[in-house]
Amino acid sequence: MYICNSLFKHGYSNFSLTILEYCSPDKCLIREKHYWDLFKPEYNIAQDPTAPMSGRKHSDATKIIMSPSFGGMLKKERIIIIMVKLLVMILKQKYQMLKKVNQNQKELESYLKK
Repeated sequence: MYICNSLFKHGYSNFSLTILEYCSPDKCLIREKHYWDLFKPEYNIAQDPTAPMSGRKHSDATKIIMSPSFGGMLKKERIIIIMVKLLVMILKQKYQMLKKVNQNQKELESYLKK
């Protein structure tokens, strides 16, 4: 999303896509790392071309979608299960928030009684 926002903000005409070098597929990662170190691009999320997920984490929602248990299901079944799991996750978060609010309220009442 970072690059999308920048494209909208600064305009497409302020960006370009350039082929820097042609190389064989077995050399691609080496050459990409070379240009990465040379230019230090700000729009790349990945920190290392050989390990693109290094330093990043999937959200809980993405983990649910990527779960191997969804392999043989129909799309409609997957969507329903994902929605239920996300709803449970949201409800758990809300419950934790309410629990904390309730605890803070009790502490406040205790403090005011003194």
